[in-house]
Amino acid sequence: MPHQLLLILLPIMLMINACSNTPYGKEILFSHSIPPNVKPDNICNCSKAEEKQIIKTPKEIESIVYFETDNYALNTQAIAALEEVIAEIGSHKLYQLFIEGHTDVRASKNYNLSLSQKRAESVLFYLTGRGIIPEQKTTRWLGESSPIASNDTNEGMAQNRRTVIRAVIY
Repeated sequence: MPHQLLLILLPIMLMINACSNTPYGKEILFSHSIPPNVKPDNICNCSKAEEKQIIKTPKEIESIVYFETDNYALNTQAIAALEEVIAEIGSHKLYQLFIEGHTDVRASKNYNLSLSQKRAESVLFYLTGRGIIPEQKTTRWLGESSPIASNDTNEGMAQNRRTVIRAVIY
C-alpha cells in the first residue's frame, strides 16, 4: 500500500527579540502569545531590547506507514515514507513529533495494544537512528481502537495496520 504525505499549515505567534545584542533574526517561540511574565530583559539581559509579535506559519507533515499482519518490521515502502519525513524535517531545529501505532482486529485487544506499541516504537527507533531527535515527542499506541477502514475485509484490515507520523515544524 503506498504511503501518504500531507502538509498542513497552521499560524502561530512568535516573538522576535530585536535587541542589538542578539544575533540577527533570533526568534523566540511562543505557542499562542507572549506570556505576561516574559519581558525583553528576560531574554537577553539588555535594557535596550524591544519586542514585536509576528505571525509565522509552521508546516505540518503527516505520513502513514503500513505493516504486514502480526508484524512491526519496517518494509521498503515504510522506510521510503520515513525518509520523506526525514527530508521534510531536514535541518530544522524546532519541531514536534507525534507517532501513533494501530492494528487490525485479528488478535486479542491486549495483544493488539502491544503490537501497536511495537509499531510506533519501530518508527521512532528508525527516525532517531537517522538523527531525528525532537525536543518534544508523543508516542501513542491505540491497538485496534481507531480503525480508518472496515475490519470486515482484507483491504480494510491492511489499511488499519499502520503507524501515523506527524511532525510540526516551526
